[in-house]
Amino acid sequence: MNTLWPSPAELDNISDHQREQYALAMAGPVGILGGGPGRGKTWLVAQLVKRLIANYGASHIAICAPTGKAAQRANELLIEHNISSIKATTIHRLLQVRKLGYDGNGWGFEYGKEKALPYRFVIIDESSMLDITLLSSLLAASRPGMHVLFVGDFAQLAPVGHGAPLRDMIAAGLPFGELTEPRRNGGDIVRACDDVIKGLPYRPSPVVDIQGGHNLQHIETERPAQAIAYLRRLIESTPPNIDPMWDVQVICATNESGEVNRKSLNTMLQGILNPTGEKIATVPFRMGDKVICTSNSIFKSIECPYCNYGEEYIEWTGKSYHCRQCTELWGMADMPQDFCANGEIGKVVYLHDKRMHVQFDSPARTLLVLSNDFQAFDLAYAITCHKFQGSQAPYIIIMCDAGRGADMVTSYEWHRTAWSRAQHLCVTIGRIHGIHRQCRKSALKGRKTFLREMLEGRTELARAIASSSPRHGV
Repeated sequence: MNTLWPSPAELDNISDHQREQYALAMAGPVGILGGGPGRGKTWLVAQLVKRLIANYGASHIAICAPTGKAAQRANELLIEHNISSIKATTIHRLLQVRKLGYDGNGWGFEYGKEKALPYRFVIIDESSMLDITLLSSLLAASRPGMHVLFVGDFAQLAPVGHGAPLRDMIAAGLPFGELTEPRRNGGDIVRACDDVIKGLPYRPSPVVDIQGGHNLQHIETERPAQAIAYLRRLIESTPPNIDPMWDVQVICATNESGEVNRKSLNTMLQGILNPTGEKIATVPFRMGDKVICTSNSIFKSIECPYCNYGEEYIEWTGKSYHCRQCTELWGMADMPQDFCANGEIGKVVYLHDKRMHVQFDSPARTLLVLSNDFQAFDLAYAITCHKFQGSQAPYIIIMCDAGRGADMVTSYEWHRTAWSRAQHLCVTIGRIHGIHRQCRKSALKGRKTFLREMLEGRTELARAIASSSPRHGV
């Protein structure tokens, strides 16, 4: 084991299996820790981070994820494990994304080949979401002696961008440990995730009993209209202890094709969940809407530049912003900027025909979105599985379309990813034979790249990475 990583003996409260796989993953400066849902990845990484903090200090460690929601989830898990000295962030924020060129249309990072990241250890959660471009940018910002650990489930969706780097790095023989022991009672959801990898058919729970592990329900419908009608009934009959807007997330396969698509579902769900929100004719949103950022963007931050108080103290006067805390006035030119990652979900808290304010939880901030940037947001009552990858919600409803458009984007990885987004209960609605058919396909197998061959020694950089530690097969 490379001496910078803590030894397996230094980690507390882990099983023999976890120690064994940890040793494999940490055999060199670049390693991979894999495993399906409920296999203890979070617990093991938490013990690693605690030991790293004790050995080197929190300032030497960075934890990041490809999307804002994935970073938010990582922060929630850190807090659950009593780790407060480190905050997870997006990879874009870690690298300090910025716009390039006189017109500001190009993207770049503060950290890169000319300026390395100031960390000794970088841990990337939800690494299956990494595409080759983002991975390249991250590795370009590495410094001599930096240790990198990729954490993720390699049987999840293929990245939205090019390549399948996690798969290829494992296949090339980089240090890899795979957790296979069940460490959390994920019930029928985890069982189904394991089954589908083995080629077994989709088997939902015979009854709904969350405490008893029966947490995967299927509602059989013959036609899309029936599925939509059932979804409406579910949302309208949500128990009082469940917030249908924020505790429930509807997932679908397509944006616009077919009858069960994101656009039409959002229109229906907005009418149910936010029917009285203030509406402006020229704006596609209502006050209080649940919205998602659909591209990496930079916006002005609703924050006082003088006292740093946030949105609850700020008001728009029609010409300038006013802070009720320090009484200062300022224009947009004085407002700080903040990055919003593709996939971050927020709430519309102020609406005007020329501007709106969107509030986000992690990191906590409110952003100013001008009318010419409204297209960077969309309703988020229903979103695609790709957009929700790396995120979780207490209750997930999956609209399982068996049409041609859905067949083109679904696979066993798609269904496995969608099921595992649920913390308490997952409900699938549609034709079960369509799910069976779609689960016989693999999206990752169709990704053809040369990364594996490069890492196996066909470039000097690849040889340096591959020779840094003993080889381990998949």
